[in-house]
Amino acid sequence: MFGLFGGTFDPIHIAHLRLAEEAREEFKLERVIFIPASIPPHKSGWKISSFQGRYEMVRLSIQGNPFFEISDVESDRSTASYSVDTVRRMKECYPELAFLLGADQLLEIRTWKDPRELFGLCRVIVFDRPGFNLGDLEKMGPEFRALNYLKARSGLYAISASDIRGRVRAGKSIRYLVPDLVYEYILNRGLYKGEEQ
Repeated sequence: MFGLFGGTFDPIHIAHLRLAEEAREEFKLERVIFIPASIPPHKSGWKISSFQGRYEMVRLSIQGNPFFEISDVESDRSTASYSVDTVRRMKECYPELAFLLGADQLLEIRTWKDPRELFGLCRVIVFDRPGFNLGDLEKMGPEFRALNYLKARSGLYAISASDIRGRVRAGKSIRYLVPDLVYEYILNRGLYKGEEQ
């Protein structure tokens, strides 16, 4: 089974990599495929870095790990990147898939495109996130309580991409929050300081 780990990755950071590694071990995934989103539907109106820049940061961060790979399956999207559409495309190459999801995303699943189809196409692995309780799923109604997902044992890492961007804007260090090559990439290109990305 191959794991799909989609996200904006603006920037990718150590917690993303640890979650992917822990999911691979716990669920015996053959590989984890990182999928940078082209146009994240839940971040419309937000300023995000170019797809090429985010793709490159992911590529740099996973090089050397034979169990991690990256896909540009969303690079040709001119409209919002919906997870269910991406999973449909990936199923053409990988019939058995697991989709990695944060608890915060699961609790927003009502707003996703075709969530029931997504859960039918692949296994869904959910990680806890600080400040988000999967017990809150009970409040979402019986149709969502019945969603079949696997809960990962780990996942509580208090690192977020928005905090990293904020630290850069404030002139604070992000060393050890992102891989060294990503740190250098951000520094060399002046990302997250209000310059062109």
